Amino acid sequence: MVDINVKYRLHAAENTQRLLNQAMHNEAHALGERQVKLASLHFTKVTMFMNTVITRKSVQALLCLSAVAGALFLGGTGQAWAHAHPVQESPAPKSVVTAPNEVRIVYDDPLEPAFSHLNVLTLQGKQVNQAKSSVEGHAHKTMLVALPTLSAGQYQVRWVAVATDGHRTQGHYTFTVK
Repeated sequence: MVDINVKYRLHAAENTQRLLNQAMHNEAHALGERQVKLASLHFTKVTMFMNTVITRKSVQALLCLSAVAGALFLGGTGQAWAHAHPVQESPAPKSVVTAPNEVRIVYDDPLEPAFSHLNVLTLQGKQVNQAKSSVEGHAHKTMLVALPTLSAGQYQVRWVAVATDGHRTQGHYTFTVK
């Protein structure tokens, strides 16, 4: 468990470093003759060191980048770039269908199979799937669960998707069996 968390944190730090490098590069081009010079950008576990030529615009850019970096590290951005979100659900939300033999959800980002799952429940909260959900395919973007024969009624699909970089999303929707 510790090794997986370290892997995800290192990957997130690398992504954050890449984003900050791009933002500083863009800011340097925008300032032109102000000669913003990025001397170094190094990450440690907690601290980030940056050397720049100080101008009013570079101070504003540094403050803006610090706010973005803080939001990324603290998770305060609401929706991060690497969250896995459904792009196709079968049965579809709010659909009326004949009894399906499985529920399948395709996501926009690869999933971590060990931490992602989905269940189908009655509206009273009783789980109807007896099988454990699985993530399939080379891209790890499809999660599915086999279903027993469902009787007529409404059912709720509840899912938790953990992207391969560790970001977690969850959701639910209903469908009706006629």
